[in-house]
Amino acid sequence: MLVASAFRNSENYVERYFAQINELRTHLPVQLRIAEGDSTDDTYAAIESHLQDGDELYQIAHGGQPYGSVDTPARWGQIAYVWNTLFDKIVPAGPLVLVEADLIWQPETLLRLVANLDVVDACAPMSMCGARFYDTWGFRGLDGQMFYGGPPYHPSVAGLTEIGSAGSCIAMREAVYDVCRFGATDGIVGFGADIRKRGFHLYVDPSLSVEHP
Repeated sequence: MLVASAFRNSENYVERYFAQINELRTHLPVQLRIAEGDSTDDTYAAIESHLQDGDELYQIAHGGQPYGSVDTPARWGQIAYVWNTLFDKIVPAGPLVLVEADLIWQPETLLRLVANLDVVDACAPMSMCGARFYDTWGFRGLDGQMFYGGPPYHPSVAGLTEIGSAGSCIAMREAVYDVCRFGATDGIVGFGADIRKRGFHLYVDPSLSVEHP
């Protein structure tokens, strides 16, 4: 199983990330595919100190300014550059889980996401911050409607449900990450669109969730 993440100025949560990865590794073999770039702290060295045999760490810098949580094509373009460059470097080797580096998650969540790949091409958990749905921009139904911050989050979601795009965390079959890429102006939303354009299908499993700190 591959786990892919991207880091920038992330020194303060590298330890938590690897604690979660190491717990996941007690259940099955995991290899990391990590991008780091544009940091002004010691993120790269912190990551490097935790790597195991088979892990791959790449310095991928876009050279752009840092952004907060804003909806702007420039920000999405920077994010797309990093992820697409990382995907281009990954040799397909079974299922992959894209997980944002700062998320809090349980091994069981990722294991169950990957188990869903027996029946779907790609699958995301709910993206939460406490009781609030966090990634309301990245998650969209097939109708293009963004998820709500509160219940019912999206009117179509009832059990394993096909959606148009997701953010935060996505498990996918190797055929998906081999060819699908982020959008140059809409980032991970464009990734969801590319999944559908290429004949694959992305689902959300509302029984699973990851937490934004």
